[in-house]
Amino acid sequence: MRVLYEEPTTMVLDEPTNHLDKAAKRWLFEELDRFRGTVLVISHDLPLLDKSIDRVLAFAKGSCASTKATTRNSSNSKRSDG
Repeated sequence: MRVLYEEPTTMVLDEPTNHLDKAAKRWLFEELDRFRGTVLVISHDLPLLDKSIDRVLAFAKGSCASTKATTRNSSNSKRSDG
């Protein structure tokens, strides 16, 4: 991923683990762990989300709820922490 060498402050990743083998997923997890900027991740890959997120944004019916949580304990959360 050439973009990592350009030292971005923000990345948007849409289903980044689709079609990756185990070695490529491991590399991605390691790179995301080292990345110090903001990453917006759209994914159904729960292991990736659990390792890489610290906030969940849930969009429904024209509103957005922000929750400080991991995917495992936020699926039913609707509160807004700011």
